[in-house]
Amino acid sequence: MRPTPPIALAAFVVVAPLHAESFESKHARDVAANPADLHFHLSTKDPARAFRIGERIPIVLSFSSDTPARYRLDAAAYDRSGRLPSEEFVAEHDNLVDPYAEYFGSGVMAFLGGGLRGIAVLEAKPVTVELSLNDWFRFDAPGRYRFYLKSHRVSRERRPDEPGDRRVVDFAAVSNIFEVEIVREAGWEASKLREIRAALSKPEPSPDSLSELRYLATPAAIRLAFEYAAVFHGPDILLLTAARDRADMLKAFDAHLANPRVAIAEWAIRERALFTFLQQDSPRPLAGFGWAPLPPERLKALRAEAEARYKRYQEIVKAEAIRLIPAVSHKDETARQESAKAIEALAPAEARAAGLVPPEDYGLSRDELIRQFLYRA
Repeated sequence: MRPTPPIALAAFVVVAPLHAESFESKHARDVAANPADLHFHLSTKDPARAFRIGERIPIVLSFSSDTPARYRLDAAAYDRSGRLPSEEFVAEHDNLVDPYAEYFGSGVMAFLGGGLRGIAVLEAKPVTVELSLNDWFRFDAPGRYRFYLKSHRVSRERRPDEPGDRRVVDFAAVSNIFEVEIVREAGWEASKLREIRAALSKPEPSPDSLSELRYLATPAAIRLAFEYAAVFHGPDILLLTAARDRADMLKAFDAHLANPRVAIAEWAIRERALFTFLQQDSPRPLAGFGWAPLPPERLKALRAEAEARYKRYQEIVKAEAIRLIPAVSHKDETARQESAKAIEALAPAEARAAGLVPPEDYGLSRDELIRQFLYRA
């Protein structure tokens, strides 16, 4: 059975740029839709400070209600896909980069969602959720940036007189406008990389090191990630997607795959194929939201587009596997065997023709195969 193409529409988050309508009037219109008894405040953990380019920007979402037990909140702080699909940021300007847009919007990558989460009942005392703004924006230049957030975490019981067939009503809570200042500080990046290297050298490095490399996303951060790839069980696809210098990242990726001590995994071939797909086809991100149901005709069109992309992507995956065949012969024994299996899984005929794996008849004649079978039976 052919693998089902992933429909990864619900995880791609779009930042809404503003053109004809001012940022303030757009916010005023959106925040007016908040229930009067629901309060949602957004801030950085330290509003008084500025953040360096590539530094983690911790933000705090704070929810409360004047009416006890009316609203429920999905308090998840992470998602196994790499980014929560519940947050819809609105930025004042449209010159910011979504670091993971090509991954979540490609329509060809399968990823795991979900994870441990708690459901909180809102009261007067605020319930807080801590996130990192860098998971939605990459800041490449100093300046002041303003945002607000439409968080699709809140729900309430449907009233008996309300139309609709679902017991629960989901809606977006709209935050205040908040601002962050981004600065460039000479020498900070090199100091941060030394700190991350020291953390990765420990017997049990913290997962935060991977996030910090993603937020840096510089060529030096990419090279450090490949140096410690075994710590992360291989190259991190979100870090590679977020790379500030795509050409330099691909050069480092190919050098990693060619390393004689590195076993080429099937998923690493698929990840490398993603960037070939993006480079050759320049696909626009497929936008879709679990919190904004699409009309049937639009959903059908998106599924058809994802199906076509996946077919094209599978062709590129096979081509990437074939391209990597010459690298296998230069690897050490363990890496060569594992690499051969990965390439065989994606391009079996070519792997056999190149001698990476034994031919199906193991070089025996028909009579010899029959004798072998009868002997083993």
